[in-house]
Amino acid sequence: MCHGAGGLTAHARLGARTAGMNLVLGGAFLMLGLLFAEQVPVLLGLLPVWGLAAFLIYAGLRHAWLVSDLRGANIAIAVIAGAVGAWRGNLAITAALALVAVHGPTLLRLLRRRTGAREHDPSVRTADPAQGSADDVS
Repeated sequence: MCHGAGGLTAHARLGARTAGMNLVLGGAFLMLGLLFAEQVPVLLGLLPVWGLAAFLIYAGLRHAWLVSDLRGANIAIAVIAGAVGAWRGNLAITAALALVAVHGPTLLRLLRRRTGAREHDPSVRTADPAQGSADDVS
């Protein structure tokens, strides 16, 4: 109905806080789809449009309130990602780019720290062709 994100927001707001609840909900939806596949569109068709609009408004407001927690560069990334998503219409690419923008610098620092530690660690022995292999005993 709402890419699943609205459902997740509503579930968390109504108390579903653990992974177990996700398994219960996912299992229920799976069983609903497997056992009543032909009836599901009929059941969803019984929901009035104004009811679906209310669900959408609720999910939209809950997501908009998430922005109030952002500060500094993260708010700029959120605004730019929202504009790119609206412009391109592809939420998967927008989310991927936003994740790279937010977490990319941290990942690069970790990778640099890891490779830098190997280069300067005296316990890591590398074979020097001029001196023979590290296993040679003189």
